[in-house]
Amino acid sequence: MSSSILFIFEGEKTEVQIYESLKRSFSKYDQATHIYATFNADVYELYRQLKEDEFLDLIEIIRGKTDKNKALLQGVYRDDVSEIYLFFDYDGHATKASNEDCKKLLSHFNEETENGKLYISYPMVEALKHLKQDVCFKETVAVIEDGSGYKKRVSENCDNEFLHLNKLTAEVWSKIITAHSWKLNFIVNGEYSFPERYISQEEIFDSQLQKYIDPKGEVAVLSAFPVVILDYYGVEKFRVGISDV
Repeated sequence: MSSSILFIFEGEKTEVQIYESLKRSFSKYDQATHIYATFNADVYELYRQLKEDEFLDLIEIIRGKTDKNKALLQGVYRDDVSEIYLFFDYDGHATKASNEDCKKLLSHFNEETENGKLYISYPMVEALKHLKQDVCFKETVAVIEDGSGYKKRVSENCDNEFLHLNKLTAEVWSKIITAHSWKLNFIVNGEYSFPERYISQEEIFDSQLQKYIDPKGEVAVLSAFPVVILDYYGVEKFRVGISDV
């Protein structure tokens, strides 16, 4: 099982719907053996557990969270997994929210073949569908203190083709990836266009912190899932087009 890829999601509903949709739409993305499990708590709780014992095995932490995880990870150990990807929300409104802790986690989980690679959605997973034809995505932000109210706002401010995450087609995914790629470049480089290079999760967080979080108490809306696809295939692949991905 050395070629297995482990996906760790914060939640077990919306994130899994997106994951299953990506598997259907990107056949080449599904060549390796995939395993997934859920943490069922925010990224700051993950930091707390790791801080208590830096030598804790991430897979053992996840395995112990739920009976479902025990079943999903039965017989799976760290040496069996070649890559680990973690998907969490920024959740700046959470009780234990800490930008310093978030930064430390991004530094720790910065390589998928080692500790794992952490991807963060701003402000939360629903950012994926926060797209509306007559609204420039460059300007789309979310107030950090809105918390769960953001979910309702997104559902009321997105086009129908993005509304149902379990029904996204490859064509719609193309639009989503393009939009979030442009937004990614705008957040970090100030240019609303397709990025010309790889942009790390730490760069994104630093830019969010400097341009939005600290001065304005908000985040620029950005989903982690289009970004991981962009990173996985490479910027040049997407600059040419994604029809053959």
